[in-house]
Amino acid sequence: MKLKLNLLAICLIIASFWGYAEALKCYQCTSAYDPACGENFKKDEVHAFDCALTSPPRYLLNILGVNNRNATGCMKHVRTLNGKTNIERACFYGSINNKTIGCSQDPSLSISAVQVSCEACEGDLCNSSPTSMTIKSVSVITIFSVLFYKIF
Repeated sequence: MKLKLNLLAICLIIASFWGYAEALKCYQCTSAYDPACGENFKKDEVHAFDCALTSPPRYLLNILGVNNRNATGCMKHVRTLNGKTNIERACFYGSINNKTIGCSQDPSLSISAVQVSCEACEGDLCNSSPTSMTIKSVSVITIFSVLFYKIF
């Protein structure tokens, strides 16, 4: 019984560091320049970007502070300007639960687009569709289910 509990503890420790093994990846594009980024998203034609390679936009740095420079998720941002809809997919900075800051527009821009929607999600490449359940999440749940069933 002690061996089973030790094995379970080891598995929980490994799972807790699972997400730290690699950086967050998000699709990065805008439909203004890439039609594959639009509403009929073509993920095979769009670049998956490693969010660890970039910092938040300059206008967010003062708001987020020095300690919050890492992306917290991915986003799909829909705006209209002069009657044209633009979809942007990118790394998200700020609180996933409070999108006010992360979805804000750069105040230094002279043009002002109207925000239609801004969806933020957690997990690699989650900004391709409405669902945020990633393959990694499903794998972890499956492994723990099998281990739990075998141990107990």
